[in-house]
Amino acid sequence: MARRFRQERSDGARTELTEHSDLDAEKLTLKRFDVELFIVHPTADPDEISTALGLDPEFAHRIGDQPKSPAGTELPGMYRDTRWRHRRRYETGGQWFADKIVDLIDCLEPHKESLKKLISSGGQACVIVRFMGDGYWGDEVPKDTLSRLAGMDLDLGIECFTVPDGAAEMKNIQVIDGAQNCTFSIFQATREEFSLLFPGPN
Repeated sequence: MARRFRQERSDGARTELTEHSDLDAEKLTLKRFDVELFIVHPTADPDEISTALGLDPEFAHRIGDQPKSPAGTELPGMYRDTRWRHRRRYETGGQWFADKIVDLIDCLEPHKESLKKLISSGGQACVIVRFMGDGYWGDEVPKDTLSRLAGMDLDLGIECFTVPDGAAEMKNIQVIDGAQNCTFSIFQATREEFSLLFPGPN
C-alpha cells in the first residue's frame, strides 16, 4: 500500500508526496541508481579534468583516441571529442535520491572555477541521475539544489532504464515448425492468454 504524508521544504512551503511501502521488510528489494557528472569537451585531456575536479572517471577517452570494443579490440575511426564520466552507484529500498545529488554538488563546489573554465572553453557538463529500472522512485529536487547546479553552469539530466508495465507477467512462446530453416519465432502472451493456449499447470 502507499502512504501519503506532507513534507516541509526549506522555503516553508509544504508539498504532499506518496511513499510506496507495499513491500514489508522480509520482501524488501534494493533498487539501484547512479548520480554522475558527464563532461564533453572538444580538446581537453581527461587526466587534466580528473586533476582539476579531484574525481576519478568511470569512463574517459580523449579526442583522437582509437575506439575499442568492451573486449579491447580496436575499432575503426577515432573519437571526435573528449568525454569524461564520473559515476556513483547507490542501492536503496526506499524512493529518495535528491540528497545524493547534493552530495555530488558538495564535492564539486570547491572546483567551481575549474568547471566554469571547461564550459567557457567549449565544453558541456551535466549532472545525471540514472535509474536502473528496478522499481518506483519519487522525490523533490529543491530549488536550492537547482540553484547550486546553475551556479556552476551545470545541467541536470535524467536517464531511465524501464521495464514495460506487465512485462514481468508475460510468458514467451517459441514456435518450432517442420520447415528446414534456422528461424524459430518467439511470441509473448499474458498469463491469461497462455493459460487459454496451454491449459493445465504452467
